Amino acid sequence: MACFQLLKREMGRVLEEHGMLLSGYRALGVLQAGPATMGQVAQKLGLTPATLTTLARGLERGGWVVRVRSPTDRRAFLLEATPEGRRVVQRSRQIYRRHLRAFEASLRPGTKVRLGSSLQDLRRVLEQAELESRADSEDR
Repeated sequence: MACFQLLKREMGRVLEEHGMLLSGYRALGVLQAGPATMGQVAQKLGLTPATLTTLARGLERGGWVVRVRSPTDRRAFLLEATPEGRRVVQRSRQIYRRHLRAFEASLRPGTKVRLGSSLQDLRRVLEQAELESRADSEDR
């Protein structure tokens, strides 16, 4: 968790230097798959609706997203990445990946392979625990 938080802070700092907040980058990443409701974006990012509303306003002011009326529910609005929003997330992804490669390059030989294997094992165990927890919740 400490490594994750440090990496997240560092990547947030790097993206911010290039005009993109990490939260905005993540939201635009969700919207790369297509328009989504505010609730869908909030759920995917683990944000409260109020937090996402504030984030969406900032992305709108930046010209990176627009709100469009849902074609299936006239009461609902969708967030949609603008062409500039798609460009900025692509540039941000390149910056993000370049810095990750620099971190990887600083690892001792063999560490990257062991780390990758260990993280895959950890992910598998955590995903299994999540599935079991959901099954337990449904049984109650």
